[in-house]
Amino acid sequence: MLNEKQIKVATEIIKGEKSVTEIMQEQGYRRETFYLWKNENKEFQDLLRDLESEAKEEALRIIKASSAKAAKLLVTAVSDGRVSKSRIDAANSILDKAGLRPDFLYKNASEPDRPEQLTSEGIRELMERRKLEAVQ
Repeated sequence: MLNEKQIKVATEIIKGEKSVTEIMQEQGYRRETFYLWKNENKEFQDLLRDLESEAKEEALRIIKASSAKAAKLLVTAVSDGRVSKSRIDAANSILDKAGLRPDFLYKNASEPDRPEQLTSEGIRELMERRKLEAVQ
């Protein structure tokens, strides 16, 4: 059974805000102890894996929540052209990470030698799909 300090160490490791050395010193352990737990303690390994999985799921939820705003930004970019390329790239990245960057959004997406270009039809289709998902 893991003790309170081991649980705290695992939680801090997954947060990624401090080094292993810092975390272990704060808990009164040597750095090497972390690697001993990580490599030989099944319970500690399971806890790290579970915490990492939860952190990834939370990150994906945040990205998916941002996808509607990103799609709206792309619609604005196509309709008035006043949105900066960096904002368009950021919106594309959010949609891609959320698994919402389908090829129908882009002209030339299937042609590797030609640059991808946003299409207004593709963006409208994405917006319609998002509306349908919100209703369901």
